[in-house]
Order: sequence, then C-alpha cells, then structure tokens
Amino acid sequence: MTPRELILLSPYRLPAQNSLMLGNDDVAAFLNGYTALWHPLALRGATAPPRIGSPYDYEQPSAGHLYALPESPPSMLPDDWEQRVRDAGAASFQATADRSTTLANLRESVAKWDQAGPSLPDDPAPALTVEQAASLSSERVAAFFGIGFGYLHIEGLFEAREHENLLASTEL
Repeated sequence: MTPRELILLSPYRLPAQNSLMLGNDDVAAFLNGYTALWHPLALRGATAPPRIGSPYDYEQPSAGHLYALPESPPSMLPDDWEQRVRDAGAASFQATADRSTTLANLRESVAKWDQAGPSLPDDPAPALTVEQAASLSSERVAAFFGIGFGYLHIEGLFEAREHENLLASTEL
C-alpha cells in the first residue's frame, strides 16, 4: 500500500525567518493551491496533512500522490512532467489566482485519476466520489479550508520560533 501524500509544489515558503515580497497573483495561486489540498475530495486516503515541497524534489512523481502546481511563478519541472505523473499513478492540478478555477481543476484531475484506476490505498471506509464532493455545501467545504489555512499559519509560527512542530499531524 502506497501512502498518499498531498503536496503543493512551490519554490516559496511562508516568510517565517526572512521577509518575502510576492505579487497578488503569486500569493493567490499559492494559497488557493494549498487550501484546495484541504478539500475533502483531496484529503480522502491521505496519510498526513498537505505540505509544501520544492518542485525540484519531485521531478519524479510518486504513485498515489496528489500535487498542486501554482500557475505563478511557472515551475521549472521537466517538459514531460505531466506524463510522468500519469505514468507514476499520481495526479496533479493547476492552482490559479481564482479559487473556483482551482477547485474545478482539482475535481477534473481527481475524476480522471479515479477513471484511470484505483488511486487510494485500501481503505475499509467508502471513498468520497467526485459527484459527492461536488454536492457538498460551500459552508461544509469552507470549514476544511479554514482548518488548512490555520494549520499553515501554525506551521509558519513553529518555523519562525525555530521550534519543532509537535502537533500530532497524522492524527489530524
């Protein structure tokens, strides 16, 4: 059974130790990509909360992983990276400055992934389908986005204070 990880591929990190100046579209794409990974459709079967990873560390995608790629700044991934993702049995979606477009990209990517074959580890609980996720009320989904946004800030706080994050993340 392959662990399923949720990864935002970005060269940026939260400005915990050093200041960082980003444009509005860069910040929007980053935050929309990260919070989209907290959508119930993305979280199903995940082994840990979403995290931020460098695109250079994921030139070879791993099976079962879901990658969010902010459209701004452009990633320096290999030209055939999308094919590598499909070949590995993973999925990716484009995160844009517009949240609704980002969520539509997530739903489309996961739907294609589900059609290609079993994408989740063996789980006795029934998985949330794309149709069920589309029918969730915006209020219910917003709660997941809020938890994700808060988790991102807590991670930044731990980093800024140079403390190890001792939260039981896998239990979250």
